Amino acid sequence: MERLIRRNIVSYLNKHSLLHDSQFGFRNNRSTESQLLEYNRKLLGHCISNKSSLAVYIDFRKAFDKVYIPKLIAKLKYYGIRGNVSKWLENFLTGRTQKIRINNAISEPMVVTSGVPQGSVLGPLLFIMFINDIGNNLESDFLLYADDLKLFGTNPDSIAKDLVTISSWCDNWQMTVAPNKCECIRFSHMKKYAKLRPPALSIDGVCIPSTCLIRDLGVLYSSNLSFATHIDKITG
Repeated sequence: MERLIRRNIVSYLNKHSLLHDSQFGFRNNRSTESQLLEYNRKLLGHCISNKSSLAVYIDFRKAFDKVYIPKLIAKLKYYGIRGNVSKWLENFLTGRTQKIRINNAISEPMVVTSGVPQGSVLGPLLFIMFINDIGNNLESDFLLYADDLKLFGTNPDSIAKDLVTISSWCDNWQMTVAPNKCECIRFSHMKKYAKLRPPALSIDGVCIPSTCLIRDLGVLYSSNLSFATHIDKITG
């Protein structure tokens, strides 16, 4: 039943181009490789223009568990999913309970008020619909793979402004960023940027750590855009 509902929702979303092009997670004919190729294309374009790129990797705290169900249902209706399908999805999402077991002791059941059902067919699709509008007001480029968000561009001021926008979106939709798990990195081929650290950036008042090497969807990126470290890692 879930597969049937999912197939029809995906068809509807694709027909009306409702999912943002920057989302690559849990979508047909899209993959980690296709997202990384798009990312590389834009970073190399900046290099050709003799500009450095600044990228911020955003980490959400328990993203799939934080989805507030009443707001998810409201978003589904906003995207035009109404009538019997909307009622079915509301019943699918609400009235769930959970228990905790420690050894032989089991807690009393508690109502689940947030989170998409993990391990379900519909859960990932519902999540990307929930997070779909996070980039609507961003000035910089961004890419998503499910809940993995990276924000990048050549203008540090725009990125700093976008971090405030993301923080505001999280406040509105009851999501949480883990600032200490976020990272920023400066990419450039030019020697004049080789020893420069990324500018100080923060989200929710917490400074974002900077790095010269970052793992992105299984690939190690270095600040000089050389993949020597990644090659050494997988061949060593």
